[in-house]
Amino acid sequence: MTDNKDDVTLTEGVNKSAINTNDDLSEFVHNILKTTQNQFENMSNKIISRIDDVSRRVDELEKSITDLMNQAGVQPD
Repeated sequence: MTDNKDDVTLTEGVNKSAINTNDDLSEFVHNILKTTQNQFENMSNKIISRIDDVSRRVDELEKSITDLMNQAGVQPD
């Protein structure tokens, strides 16, 4: 690795000259990790919410089918 920061592309949109020290680099990496973790948590929460919604809808569908079977005089297995 070279000391010349102009030769290193860290990520698109990052001002390379703003990262001058190890502390700056550590803070930069910490911020990226924190942002990534927040995005992961948000996505996980959305997925769990959708799974809960689908589960609720399946339960309602099962109840409706059972009610229809009872009305038709069919015994569920």
